[in-house]
Amino acid sequence: MAEPATGTRPDGVWHGRGDFARLWVGQVLSSVGSRASGTAFVLLVLAETHSPVMAGVAGAFATGGFLLAHVFGGSLADRHSRRTVMITCDLVSTGTLVVFAATLLTGGLVFPVALGMCLVDGLVYGVFTVTEAAAVSVIAEGDRLPRALMLNQARSYTAGLSGPPLGGFLLGLGRVVPFAADAVSHVVSLALIRRIRSPLGRPDRTGGLDRRALTQGWRNVLSNPFIRLTGGFVATTDFLINALRLVVIVLAQRAGASPVEVGLLFACGSTGGMLGAFAAARTRTRPSALRVFVIAVPLGTAVLFGLLSVSRGVAIGVVYALVFAAWPLWQGLVTARWMTLVPDGERARTFAAVRLMTSTPSLFAEITGGWLVVQAGPQRACLILGVAMALVGLAAALPASRRVLSAYAG
Repeated sequence: MAEPATGTRPDGVWHGRGDFARLWVGQVLSSVGSRASGTAFVLLVLAETHSPVMAGVAGAFATGGFLLAHVFGGSLADRHSRRTVMITCDLVSTGTLVVFAATLLTGGLVFPVALGMCLVDGLVYGVFTVTEAAAVSVIAEGDRLPRALMLNQARSYTAGLSGPPLGGFLLGLGRVVPFAADAVSHVVSLALIRRIRSPLGRPDRTGGLDRRALTQGWRNVLSNPFIRLTGGFVATTDFLINALRLVVIVLAQRAGASPVEVGLLFACGSTGGMLGAFAAARTRTRPSALRVFVIAVPLGTAVLFGLLSVSRGVAIGVVYALVFAAWPLWQGLVTARWMTLVPDGERARTFAAVRLMTSTPSLFAEITGGWLVVQAGPQRACLILGVAMALVGLAAALPASRRVLSAYAG
């Protein structure tokens, strides 16, 4: 079913023209920079306003911009040069960071300016995300695409692990330092994108930018049984894993964990995801294996949820790391199949539609996790979420689901 990649094959994701490596390295730097400046921003808002509510409002602006970008960002990426769109996003991000840093130097934190930066940052990040996904599907074609997407997940986990502590450190050096460093990371990113030699897809300029063009991604999602089915599975599993976050915090606190230990617990989760993503990217997996993973990974994760309910001390961190370890393989295979089921000129719009469908429910995940903790306690909340995760695996094992997976996954 799966075998280690040798690392010397000519079709390896790092080989060829090196374009994926340029894109990946640039995004590692800018992702770490963004996580660092994002952490510094929250700390700065709390220090200046002494209001967690204000910090939450700023976060809501960023999230709103990110989701809004998925409404039109796919059309921009499909109908214009993807290289130009990504470079423009980096330029806008750099400019926004410079303006924000300038306001800090001249007059301190101006909250309306901070909200504007969060909104623009969310919009730009959303557009870049869907554009990059479509570009990667061209740079890393065939069996290289799942591995490229898994490496992108490793990048995200790496940024989540290293960015926050770096942001706190840089903020200690000066209020503008984290934002200046993030601006530099975006400049490096756009410089590397400019050096990409591969064509990143042909812009689809047929017709005008009307309602039909804007909704093409949603029509692709709704008309394809595989995308509908697996998109529903991803939306549900992402919701459950995000709901687990608050449950695990309470579980650890009631087991006597200090704030530092709770932070280390989430570092374990990021480490598990990062190692799992790198390991998955080195595995050559047949397309037919997707049918197995769609069923097996949710069922295995459900068992881990159950183990969390009875874990104590270090065991909580170990089990929490294992929760994240298998998902990069599962999601990399699924996302790669989504991309190959639609024409290149419609991939960004389709990815944007699926991403919006799968991400929106997670906005309510931590609220749900908190409600479950209040109603049932953290142990039972883990078990309830585990049962829900098991139901996803069982739903994937139903005959109707297996027919769809067999028809589209090989």
